[in-house]
Amino acid sequence: MSDFPDFLIQLLLVVCISIGVSEYVFLALGLFTMAKQRSLRGSGLAWLPLGNLYLLGRLSDRYRLLSRGKKRFQRWVLPSLSLIQKLALIITLMGYLAMLAYFSHGLHDNCEFAHEEVLDVAIQGGNAVGVALPVAGVSLILLRIFKCIAFRNVMLSCGDTGVRSIIGIIFCGLGIELPMAVFVFLGRDAEIAFPPEICYDEPIIQ
Repeated sequence: MSDFPDFLIQLLLVVCISIGVSEYVFLALGLFTMAKQRSLRGSGLAWLPLGNLYLLGRLSDRYRLLSRGKKRFQRWVLPSLSLIQKLALIITLMGYLAMLAYFSHGLHDNCEFAHEEVLDVAIQGGNAVGVALPVAGVSLILLRIFKCIAFRNVMLSCGDTGVRSIIGIIFCGLGIELPMAVFVFLGRDAEIAFPPEICYDEPIIQ
């Protein structure tokens, strides 16, 4: 019986890893194929962690440009927000570790000088957490919003205006991106009426 909780933890870990890998592969394959079919350069970016967000944003920008004549910069917004969020989380983790080191040090060391040094580090860690944690939260929320917008535009560019887009947006907003990745993969071969890539500075002739 004592091994049963460990088994559940291991099973949950395997399931989470499998979902994460599946999500990554589905999204990469979908974006890669779409970029190839639409004559976008840099299709290989679909396999890179920040590159896939750049490509998702680029496909979204291209749809907005060609369908409505509006320039958007999702290709830069998405990877930038993701990078900010990850850096903020790293700083937050380092701050928590600094505070944890202080409390652990206080229980095992009575040296006053060393105690003050660790206290200074802990205070700096607490300040870092106080700044980085809200930044991570805000950047995560913004990333979810812009990712939903980009996904919607990509699905519209595939001619999908139905249930799949709505389901993908709902789950993406909740932080579950597997449906979005699967729908992008399924729509990768959709017939599109858009011409090959054009310059973003080129005016659109209605």
